Amino acid sequence: MKPRIKYYPTNDLCHYNYIKNISNFISNTFDKEKTYSDINDIMELYNVIKYIDDKSIPFSSDIKNSLSDFKQIANKKIAMFFNKILTNDNFHENYSKLDVVYHNDFWEILDITPYINSSNTNTISTLILSNDNLFSKILSKPNLVKKFDKVLTKKMLENPNLSTSILLDKFEYNKPNIFIPTSLSEENKQTIISNYIKNACSPELLYLIINFNSNKKIILYAPTFRNYLNISEQIKLFSLNAQKLVEAAEKRFGGQYILVTRVHPNIAGEFKITESDYLKDGSKYPDMQELLVSSDILITDFSSSLFDFMLKSSRIFLFASDYDNYKKYERELKFDPKKDLPFPFANSEEELISKVATFDEDDMVVKNNNLKDSLGICDDGHSAERVAKLLAQVIDGVGL
Repeated sequence: MKPRIKYYPTNDLCHYNYIKNISNFISNTFDKEKTYSDINDIMELYNVIKYIDDKSIPFSSDIKNSLSDFKQIANKKIAMFFNKILTNDNFHENYSKLDVVYHNDFWEILDITPYINSSNTNTISTLILSNDNLFSKILSKPNLVKKFDKVLTKKMLENPNLSTSILLDKFEYNKPNIFIPTSLSEENKQTIISNYIKNACSPELLYLIINFNSNKKIILYAPTFRNYLNISEQIKLFSLNAQKLVEAAEKRFGGQYILVTRVHPNIAGEFKITESDYLKDGSKYPDMQELLVSSDILITDFSSSLFDFMLKSSRIFLFASDYDNYKKYERELKFDPKKDLPFPFANSEEELISKVATFDEDDMVVKNNNLKDSLGICDDGHSAERVAKLLAQVIDGVGL
């Protein structure tokens, strides 16, 4: 049997395999007098229309004149199928016959048309609850998400593993076209994630553990520990007015921010952070590197984390209200943050907020690049490749 036509965008290699079949389909295969009752026939008509609507395709002159007529007739046949032929009684049977390549097209049609009615709502709801593969397809369709909001929320609460993956895609990886049901509350999200963490705490939970249901940019505050201070004194030392700091960042850089405090593992177990709408506790997250990658701004003091963050951004602020005492009572400094580094240094919280508000990014990008060059800090994405080649040479005894 000849493969059915399936639409693929121009950046997909399959795109051009089907274009040459469009003319033959419209001229010879399509029967404008036929009542199409096969669900896959209907999906093929829909995909031919998608090719016609793709303005990047230069259809030959011999078929151009017939495209408009075909589209009009095909749309009527699609409407006839969904309005008259597909019923509540035969919905499951038809869907079970649907070719896998057309699954997304089927739900796309239901999302952009008024074909869902009271008679098939319950059937579709049952299908959503029983089919994990269908779940993610539905969440890419905004109108379906709105219509089946409570059903989708129920599904997410019943399946924390699947739901956590979806929340990660939405809020950590910022994947487009994922729509979360509005009835899924903050408490629901925390329940989903907590249930998942109980079974398997994946490092990929970074954004969710820190900041449920938010696409806010992160200000990471990562001070190092003090041996000369007890835990109570360090808690006091590292306390910041999160609201004022967040507001300063939002005014200077745009967008929405949240402050994540991540203290050194040496004191994380005893360090208590009271979370708020402006502040989250990142101390229990195991991988500092992932936190750095996920953050937009870094605030630190004497920590070497700034040298890692330099590879990503110049939005670095140095803050140490105990600068003199640290130099006097703590560990030896290889770099003096106030004298040897170009990043804005603040001795007080008020000064830190002022430095954020007046940050000159263009100037700091130049200074950051100069510092990286002087220290030989670089990351071109090929370090693992070079190490692998070096190891191969060592193993083979070549070039030693």
